Amino acid sequence: MVVTTTTLTRRIPELLPMLGRSTSGYHVSELIHSLAVRTGRRSESQLHRPYNKMQMGCALEHGLIARYQAHYPGRYFSPGEVEKDGIFGTPDLFDGLLVGPDEIKWSYYSITDPTDDKYFEYFMQGDCYAWMMECDNSRLHIASNHLDSATGDSEYVCWQREYTWVELSKVWASLLAERERIRQGR
Repeated sequence: MVVTTTTLTRRIPELLPMLGRSTSGYHVSELIHSLAVRTGRRSESQLHRPYNKMQMGCALEHGLIARYQAHYPGRYFSPGEVEKDGIFGTPDLFDGLLVGPDEIKWSYYSITDPTDDKYFEYFMQGDCYAWMMECDNSRLHIASNHLDSATGDSEYVCWQREYTWVELSKVWASLLAERERIRQGR
């Protein structure tokens, strides 16, 4: 018997693009990326993530969103696109019990202290969604391909943040300022 094996592709098809994004206007994540580069938290090269990793992350996020909705019927729902001050966002989930947005991320980083600067963009996205949806809390779920040394299992964490309106207004003001910098070409 002769078996012929042919490589058809080395790229995952764009099966799970960022869904629900506006075709015009600024998106929260784009402004946060710009702010992260401008403030030195990220280099421009760090923002160009490998395509297959992005697709795998999107697939995992969509899978977890579907499982949360199925496992907790009536508690979680996908809010779709939200807008405030001409800025658009697409929170992954809204928790009807805790009344706040949930953001789900797949990371190739090992999960560490939540104050680590590598989570700046993730947390700021949740902060902005809380402001946009007029909530005083948000949650960040991170799944990682790193193994937990204690359990031998993949790492996973869910952190909750609670805010005052003053704190959230400062976060939102920084996003509005970043949008203005971009508009003015600075």
